[in-house]
Amino acid sequence: MVTPLTFRWRTMLTCYVKKTMTVIRSFRNVAGYSETCSHLLTQDTFPWAFSSRSKIFIVSGGCLLTTLCAVPFVSPSAPGRELRKLEDVDSSGLSHRSLLRNASAAVVTSAIALVSQSLASLNELTSQYVKEVYNLVKLYDDHNAIAGKQLGKMEDDLWQEIIQTRVNLTEKKRQIQEVEAVLTSSLLVLQSAGEAAFNAGVENSAIEAKIKQQQTTEYLSMIQNDMRKAETELTKIQAKNILETTDDEET
Repeated sequence: MVTPLTFRWRTMLTCYVKKTMTVIRSFRNVAGYSETCSHLLTQDTFPWAFSSRSKIFIVSGGCLLTTLCAVPFVSPSAPGRELRKLEDVDSSGLSHRSLLRNASAAVVTSAIALVSQSLASLNELTSQYVKEVYNLVKLYDDHNAIAGKQLGKMEDDLWQEIIQTRVNLTEKKRQIQEVEAVLTSSLLVLQSAGEAAFNAGVENSAIEAKIKQQQTTEYLSMIQNDMRKAETELTKIQAKNILETTDDEET
């Protein structure tokens, strides 16, 4: 006995199958899968799909599977398929002159970076060195103030601090000399790179290299001048300390 509910499910299923068969027939001439897919949901092949207890998800799944089978598939080797070609590379910009220009400009840029980093390191070390020098000058001045007053332990502690500061100054001076050597070499590299850029026709890079050389030389002169002033003050206070120590020993 066919109930109204069973009749409604069967009617819905029949409508879905008819619509799916219509879609499949429209793709019959596109791919080789159409005729096979048209027999997927017949009553002879899948009788359970037409039973009164079929669920809606079976209907939806069958329609989806049938539709996917009906989608045309084109293999990469199918006739009429156009392959996208690689764009032709413009080789006019790869002449020997352009290569030399690019390389020269790159070398100038790298040399400028080396000079800048070396100068920054030297500036930092020099600032620390000058600060230590003036600290040592103050320590000598403090020692001269208490010399001959028989302060014992205070004077000994002050001498230990003076000795440690002098050791630090020696180490800083060694580091400064190492960085100065690197900076000198980098300036020579920058000079050669500027000349190469000029010969290659990259006047802008050559001018940039020349300007950087001049700026670095001027700044280096200022740094060395500050060091000389600090060392001059240190020499004066050391000479004064020696004289006062000699006078104390004579008395």
